Amino acid sequence: MKTFRIGLLAIAMLWGSIASWGYDFEVDGIYYNVNSGAEPTVSVTSGDAAYQGHVSIPESVTYEGITYTVTKIGDNAFSYDDITSVDLPSTLVNIGTGAFQYTKITSIIFPEKLNYIGALAFDNCEQLKEVFLLGDEYPALYSYCFERNYFSRKFYVKDKDKCSKTSRWYWYEDAIVQYVTFDNSNEFTYTGQVPEVNYTNNLTFYELNMQTENMQKNAGTHTVNFRARYSNGLEVDIPYTYTINQAPLAVEIHEAEKIYGDPNPSLTYTLTGFVNNEDESVFRKPLQLSVYCFRGSDVGEYPINLNTEDYAENYKVYLYKQGYLRVKKAPITVKVNDQTRLYGDSNPQFTFSFEGLKNDDTTPNLTVDFKVSTTAKATSEVGIYDVTASGGVAKNYEFTEFQGGKLFVTQAPLIIEAQSSTRTYGSENAPFKFIYSGFKNNDTATSLTRLPEATTDATAASDAGSYSIVPYGAEAKNYNISYKNGTLTVQKATLLATVGNVSRTYGEKNPDFTVTYSGFVNQEDESEILIRPQFNCKAGQWTDVGSYPIVASGAEATNYTFNYQNGVLTIGKATQEILWEQDLTDIRTGTQVELTATATSGLPIEYELGANDVATVYEANGTYYLDCYGVGEVYIKAKQQGNQNYYSAVRLSKKLVVNDGSSIGAVTGDAPLITVDKRIIKVNGAKAQIQVYDTTGRLVKNVSPAGKLTLIEMAKPGIFIVHTQSMSSKVVLR
Repeated sequence: MKTFRIGLLAIAMLWGSIASWGYDFEVDGIYYNVNSGAEPTVSVTSGDAAYQGHVSIPESVTYEGITYTVTKIGDNAFSYDDITSVDLPSTLVNIGTGAFQYTKITSIIFPEKLNYIGALAFDNCEQLKEVFLLGDEYPALYSYCFERNYFSRKFYVKDKDKCSKTSRWYWYEDAIVQYVTFDNSNEFTYTGQVPEVNYTNNLTFYELNMQTENMQKNAGTHTVNFRARYSNGLEVDIPYTYTINQAPLAVEIHEAEKIYGDPNPSLTYTLTGFVNNEDESVFRKPLQLSVYCFRGSDVGEYPINLNTEDYAENYKVYLYKQGYLRVKKAPITVKVNDQTRLYGDSNPQFTFSFEGLKNDDTTPNLTVDFKVSTTAKATSEVGIYDVTASGGVAKNYEFTEFQGGKLFVTQAPLIIEAQSSTRTYGSENAPFKFIYSGFKNNDTATSLTRLPEATTDATAASDAGSYSIVPYGAEAKNYNISYKNGTLTVQKATLLATVGNVSRTYGEKNPDFTVTYSGFVNQEDESEILIRPQFNCKAGQWTDVGSYPIVASGAEATNYTFNYQNGVLTIGKATQEILWEQDLTDIRTGTQVELTATATSGLPIEYELGANDVATVYEANGTYYLDCYGVGEVYIKAKQQGNQNYYSAVRLSKKLVVNDGSSIGAVTGDAPLITVDKRIIKVNGAKAQIQVYDTTGRLVKNVSPAGKLTLIEMAKPGIFIVHTQSMSSKVVLR
């Protein structure tokens, strides 16, 4: 440890010798260096001679006509010097490194503006026991500013908590002492007097005199500076912030009432809690009460509300006791309105008039309906009946008087209608009946004091048409009678028109149709018929045999309608005969003969030829032919079987006689030579294909020539056409 101290001393002596060379000027035994910057400021430094005893550093110094502000204690300025105390200027902002190390100062006061203390600035100041800080803010510390022997040292500050949280001051937290501790809470309630503040002096070695000015008595948050003067000469401004809360002012709202529909009364109250003999004159504006109740508000209880605005600087009003505005029912008179109804109806819903309604009300809005009484019932006769009312409950009204009314029962409307009826032309009128509309209480026609009658212009001889039935003459006490005509409809009488049955033969024209009538009245006959009927039958002259209805229609008469009964036209079959004027007794073989028999009906003729070797019958395109190929005689028959419209004709027979003729007939061409031998066709000299056709044109043989003579064998006799080399020949085979 001694070695360390010798080293530090040697360094300090070396630094002192260097510093002695570095000051700019000296005034009153204090050495200064001029600081750089726009403003003239200086730092205190060491000089040719060491500092001793008490050193008082001025706030400013003048040298060569320039006044400098002292703002800094330079590095090692008083290091190792034999000083015992120092006064720092209020302008000081910076204390440099090692500035006071190894000095003998016992206490020091840091001015308010000081904001930085360098490293080792107060290192090894073993006699330094008290450090007083005057500022509201605390200077930043570099390392080891008060490194050694600080356990018995105290740092006195305005706000210990704030200081302890400033840069590196937490190293010395246990040594930090607040000048004054205020004993009571910083909150007060307004009393009209300045509050009394109690405190504790923590500088126990010195007496304290605390003084302040402008201490406030009104409610609010205030800050003042206490001037603390200690017996050691130290003076410190200590800020104190306190709050004076508004004094509570109790409001008791008085009860109030009014009648429904009236304006609200004035609202009153009592205030409790004023101090210092004050009253409502301290209010900025009158106390405000409100109630959510109007002229039209229903009967009931409404709370009176306090508007808790800030009425006074020093008082806070609050609701101590709630008051209510009670709305009471308004008295009114009820009158039953006169009513009218018809006999037999139920009593109407009675209505009422009111005297004393408020707020433009048209009805008291009943919660319980009135009880209405009258002797009139649905069955009560026409007349005047008293109606009374009682009871009833309404939310906002009290019913103090009831006045009765009248019910007028008047005649009910009754419509008597002549019942419409129908009869036929020529009949007498039946007794008239009536339809009643409007009877009440199960009344019937027997309730009338006089029954109705009716009249009409129609008689048995009146033409068909519509006639009014006019009712009249009914009387009744409880009914107002009106009438409605009925209609008598005289309908046309019905004539039965019967069409006569007729018949004819197929192919004849229709005969004339006739009709007979039955059903005339009033000794009338066919002369009453204005338009005769027309007939319609679908059968014409050539309509098939059968039965066909004859339908009559279209007849007209003033007083008659027609019911038609159809007749029947019967068409029977016609007869026919065969006409055949043809001679067949001299026919040659190889001849084809057209058969010419006809029927008077125009129907086709059929022919019948028995088995023979003379001829055959064939049909081509609806025409029949005889193909005569053999000599001989045979009978041929003509027949017509009839159809749905004709009976069968009587058959006719004719004798066919075929004589010998040429067996080969050349049709066209020159060669070759064609001959026949029984059923063999011989073709001599054919040079081309040979075709054989029957008389219908059907190819039956197709043969190639076989040398000079070609033989063609046929299966049956007949007439054939042989064709070869652009020539055709007809041959007859037997």
